[in-house]
Amino acid sequence: MSEGSKPLAINRFRLSLQGPDGDIGWFTRCAGLAMSMEVDEVVEGGLNNSPTYLNTRIKYTPLTLSRPVSKDTLRMCKWVQDNLARPDPKPGHISCLDSDDKEVATWDLLDLRPVAWRGPTLDTSASDYAVEEIDFVHSGFYFGSK
Repeated sequence: MSEGSKPLAINRFRLSLQGPDGDIGWFTRCAGLAMSMEVDEVVEGGLNNSPTYLNTRIKYTPLTLSRPVSKDTLRMCKWVQDNLARPDPKPGHISCLDSDDKEVATWDLLDLRPVAWRGPTLDTSASDYAVEEIDFVHSGFYFGSK
């Protein structure tokens, strides 16, 4: 297997925003980094064998970042509350970090903003970690230059 095709050993993800908010923090799970093309189906008169598809727009799914509850959880909840009350989309990026905290991949995000925060399920009988989740929407992404 060549060096470029080895699977990435990712230990966590870091989210950063441009501006005074800066480093949002590290997360253990990132879901929703995806895009798809919406299409319109056009059926031509007289050609009954197959439709034609016209591209309309690219759709980006919301991101959900998760991490164990920590001393930063209340600060994060307040930050999301402030951004829900006064939305201020900013460019940002998600970096994949290996076990040595070295960046192995980065996605640059356009107009990123938080839209939801979920705290942990408080259950002393559960054997899982208490986890917080934050949902973000954005206007697109591209693979960074790292």
